[in-house]
Amino acid sequence: MKQSDQARAKRLLKLRTEGANFRWNYLLKSKQFWITIIAIVLMISYAITTPDDLILNRIIFCLMGVFIGRILRDMIWLKDIVDAFPFTEKIMNWEKIESIASDKTKAQPKDQPNPHTSGPVV
Repeated sequence: MKQSDQARAKRLLKLRTEGANFRWNYLLKSKQFWITIIAIVLMISYAITTPDDLILNRIIFCLMGVFIGRILRDMIWLKDIVDAFPFTEKIMNWEKIESIASDKTKAQPKDQPNPHTSGPVV
């Protein structure tokens, strides 16, 4: 789902007021997270029910490692963003973000320049 600039600006302002912290609900609300968890559960259940198929079980355990690594990567990525947010907050142009968040106009034609960026709307 593609977000508008206004929705992203509102989300940044909310992060600024509430503060960025590592919340599990960011991961738990993610559709990809739940698809990964379901895939892991299905692979474990298949590996348990068919212990005789050694080659396929090895492939399944390898895939489980990939999926678990993906979840760990996302958790580390989220933690890094939270740790870097104080610096990000210092260098952001909050007046510009507030103007984008409060902008009530709809999308501009592609041939007209965007007032919030230096170039045309893409």
